[in-house]
Amino acid sequence: VARWVNVAGYRVQAPVVQGVSLNGIRLKTDALTGIAAGAYNRIDGTQRGLTIGIFNYAKRLHGVQLGLRNDAGNNRPPYRLLPLVNAHF
Repeated sequence: VARWVNVAGYRVQAPVVQGVSLNGIRLKTDALTGIAAGAYNRIDGTQRGLTIGIFNYAKRLHGVQLGLRNDAGNNRPPYRLLPLVNAHF
């Protein structure tokens, strides 16, 4: 479990991330609660909060994704894959 503030030049990888995660290239986690910023944010489970990146993926989104490509697995097409902003509450 990664809690509070995580800063990495390359990647943050943990089963659960809670708080703020700032990574240069990649975040990979099963659950995010908080804010993540990096080039590629991959949440293989539930995202609760905000991700900011070039590519954002969440299997289950409960929050907002900001980036060039945003994929929310629990949104129905055509809202599953969107540019710039994606959200599910």
